[in-house]
Amino acid sequence: MGVERGIRLEGLTEPQILKALEDLVKA
Repeated sequence: MGVERGIRLEGLTEPQILKALEDLVKA
């Protein structure tokens, strides 16, 4: 799951990436 999200992050803007990383840390 983490790897798949990492690949998807390439298509997101920086703020979205930062928020996604925060969600991963909290999970």
